[in-house]
Amino acid sequence: MAIALGSALALALAWSITPNGMSDRDKWHVAAATLEQLHHDLINYRARHGYFPPDLVEVADGRWSENMIIDPFTNDPYRYDRTSTGFLLMSYGGDCEEGGSEIPELDIVFTESGQRLR
Repeated sequence: MAIALGSALALALAWSITPNGMSDRDKWHVAAATLEQLHHDLINYRARHGYFPPDLVEVADGRWSENMIIDPFTNDPYRYDRTSTGFLLMSYGGDCEEGGSEIPELDIVFTESGQRLR
């Protein structure tokens, strides 16, 4: 389900410029690509510092604009919780509720182990 990085960055750039003009399907793909990159950045952060950061702003600092950690569906930061084993990073998708069986309502979820769909 990986999205080509070039396409993902193009969608993410489009989101940062014109979020209100995007379809929910496009927003879902932007969120999936952004969360995939944030997942990698969180893993790299832990490798450098020995722990996961307290919030996404710390990971974004210097690498991402603050707009890039904003869920295109809620206009709030992506959900990020540290857990006893690592972290939970997610977007509830277009319906903004847990669950959903198809894009754009499908939840996008990353843990320290990688992506899982629910």
